[in-house]
Amino acid sequence: MPFQVAGAAEVLRATQKDENFLDYLKSCISEIVQRTAGTRVWLDIHKNAEVICELVYYGLTTLCVRQTLGEEYTGILQVDSSRRKLPSLLLLHIPLYLSASTATGNYGGAAVLRARDY
Repeated sequence: MPFQVAGAAEVLRATQKDENFLDYLKSCISEIVQRTAGTRVWLDIHKNAEVICELVYYGLTTLCVRQTLGEEYTGILQVDSSRRKLPSLLLLHIPLYLSASTATGNYGGAAVLRARDY
């Protein structure tokens, strides 16, 4: 049974939920680093720490073929172009790699198809 394409509002809500959780995760990491290593160290590494938080979050969800919190909240999941099965691991790695590359300033961004099962 093919999946239905998710609407823009669902994708937006999923993205907002993921961003809210990432902000929480980054603030927790910030507090831990500042308390253990000091503010000066945090100021030196905070940009890299933000990228690492995102890579860990999306790596532990998307690359393990699991839904992110936002996808689970809105009931959407990533599927391949046939809309019948989950994408291959290679297709899951590409957006994460491009996202990391964008954060470091090496390449352009990537779009990921998300769909909803009705």
